[in-house]
Amino acid sequence: MAKISDKDLRSRLASAAMGQRWVAQAGCDIIIAGSVKKLAARYAGRAERYMLLEAGHIAQNIHLQAVSLGLASVPIGAFDISQVHDICNLPTALEPIYIITVGYRL
Repeated sequence: MAKISDKDLRSRLASAAMGQRWVAQAGCDIIIAGSVKKLAARYAGRAERYMLLEAGHIAQNIHLQAVSLGLASVPIGAFDISQVHDICNLPTALEPIYIITVGYRL
C-alpha cells in the first residue's frame, strides 16, 4: 500500500467514476491497482485472473476493517480507467481495479 497524494483528489475521482457522489463525499478513497505484467513472469496466462482475485481479497479486507471500525465502505467498479490512472499518477504498469470509499455513514 502506498500513499498517492497529499492533495484532495476526491472530486476528480468522482468525476472519473461517472459522477458517483460518495466518491467525493467519503472520508477517503482507496485505489486498488495491479500489474498483469509483473504477475505474468510468475503466473503466465493466469496473471490477470490472479490479479483480479487478489484485488477482491484486498477489497474484502478493507470492507471488513471498515465495519470493525464502525465505518461504511462502498466498492466502485464503474470508472474511467485512464482518468483514474492519470489522476492518481500511477506508474504505467499499474491498472486501477477498484475505488473503495471509506467513511462515516451519511
